[in-house]
Amino acid sequence: MGVNSLLYLAFFILVLLIYYILPADKRVYFLLPAGFLFYLSWDYRYAIALICVILVSYVTARALDSDGAKHKPMLVIGVSLLAAALLAIRILPYDKLITPIGFSFYTLQAIGYLADVYRGKVKAERDFFIYALYVSFFPTVMAGPIQRADGLLKMLKEKVSFDYSEVRHGFLMIAYGFFSKNFVADRLGYLVDRAYEGYMENTGFTLLVGVILYAFQLYCDFLGYSYIALGSARALGFKLDDNFRQPYFSVSVKEFWNRWHISLSSWLRDYVYFPLGGSRKGRTRTLINIFIVFVVSGIWHGRGMTFLVWGILHGLFRVCEEIVGRNNIADKKRSVGKSDKALSAESRISGILRMLLTFIEVDFAWLFFRASSVQQAFEIIRRIFCEFEFSYSLHTGSYAFGLSKKEILVWLLGLLIVLVIDIVHEKGLHLSGWLESRPVVTRWCIYTVFMAFMTYSFLYYYGYSASNFIYAGF
Repeated sequence: MGVNSLLYLAFFILVLLIYYILPADKRVYFLLPAGFLFYLSWDYRYAIALICVILVSYVTARALDSDGAKHKPMLVIGVSLLAAALLAIRILPYDKLITPIGFSFYTLQAIGYLADVYRGKVKAERDFFIYALYVSFFPTVMAGPIQRADGLLKMLKEKVSFDYSEVRHGFLMIAYGFFSKNFVADRLGYLVDRAYEGYMENTGFTLLVGVILYAFQLYCDFLGYSYIALGSARALGFKLDDNFRQPYFSVSVKEFWNRWHISLSSWLRDYVYFPLGGSRKGRTRTLINIFIVFVVSGIWHGRGMTFLVWGILHGLFRVCEEIVGRNNIADKKRSVGKSDKALSAESRISGILRMLLTFIEVDFAWLFFRASSVQQAFEIIRRIFCEFEFSYSLHTGSYAFGLSKKEILVWLLGLLIVLVIDIVHEKGLHLSGWLESRPVVTRWCIYTVFMAFMTYSFLYYYGYSASNFIYAGF
């Protein structure tokens, strides 16, 4: 049952109705079987891994918190078992094991929970059903966002009351998630697949278009999932933290990782970077720790050299930024006597240039992330620099991969809508709040137009089947 499918939408509406019909103190317990039903819809064998992670982390946490003492050996055993399972997925051949969907996400969540219990940040949860729900919470079990115990676990123990505005807000988020994934990401994915699959025949310009579009395909894909997940949780009464904050407006790779997949970035910071010593052990050790974190991130994302190279590249980008002080660039122009107007214009130009440089760095790394092999990635790079053929590409329209101008324009319109909404959010404005402040008639006119557009797009592009979320495979 894909989260971006109409079947999921029907499932969620049914769960929501039953959830709010039940007494307030019983609602949370209904979500556990509902979550397992959702997870079992993929493959009943996946549940074995999910149950094992729940049992190992629950028993370990109870042992850590049994008498107030710090049982470090128990922490090592529990974390080692979970980490070994993660490592096995990256090492063993595909034909030797079944990789449960979402395994990497909920295992990291369980490891973080054990670390928090050991540090005394949270108490070990005694209610097994509540803890099992925390790990298997169906809106986030497939691809996050990775939840912390002091957030979701705490909310699960509070009674939830029906709030129409929260349910409406949740469904608006779900609708935008469907749009971002099914209409924008999947359509861009068609172009990206044609670019990468035909990389030996495509011109360098066509391949460059594919590489750039992949950056937006991946973003809209994961953004779409996150909005559906967060919107589902919101409608159920749980307000989870955002997983993205307009990452392509970043002016450094460091800022990019503060805006992209925030739950993973913060997890790596708290449970890998800080335990390694963070920035407390000198400049050289800080740079090494930063590099290690990104290598770990690359390994976590997938097996194969392409993901490792991607992690190494981001590690190098970050280390270089620290060395040249790019993250600490401050506006020192006032000392040279420039006017406020001149400073403002210069600051905007500088920001745009730094934003462009950051996107180039990130997109260059995405090339390896998407490529099926390092050799393919280097061949694409070679063709971009040595066989660009810009005029020929425009003349033949090869960059359109056989699509009509109308189809290209409609697909790019979807991407433009996402970018405009990101710009609005970057300025601190939120469309949901603006919609809620409009008269009822205006609101429902906008809802109707949006749903009509979505229905049209589903019918018109019926032949282009929706794909699974990219990050669900990591």
